[in-house]
Amino acid sequence: MKNFLAVVILGLLILSDHYPVLANNLTCKDDKNNKVITIFYDQDKVEALGKTFTNVLVFGNGISAEYSTWKSLFLGFGKILDETWKINLEFSKPKSASIIKFKNKNGKSEQLSESLYLC
Repeated sequence: MKNFLAVVILGLLILSDHYPVLANNLTCKDDKNNKVITIFYDQDKVEALGKTFTNVLVFGNGISAEYSTWKSLFLGFGKILDETWKINLEFSKPKSASIIKFKNKNGKSEQLSESLYLC
């Protein structure tokens, strides 16, 4: 019986990396203009505003992720960073989300907007 239990535990430990983590949806509202957005998130990506944010960082009570757009250089050779969107989800009470948009101009990143939502 001990051998069987050891094999089961070992098998679960080996396969534990392949178990999916449950994903969640958040519905959030901007108090300034009453805009409502839905945010889908899991440990690999965050989806909001029709964009799929990657480079996910999970920390204490939140998640941070990025979405970038690129534009091509002369005749499609090479590309440079055009825009970056950053999303931060905070799960402490009250739950909140912030979305910040940056535009790359002359090699420098300038913040264009920041939206704050309560979920």
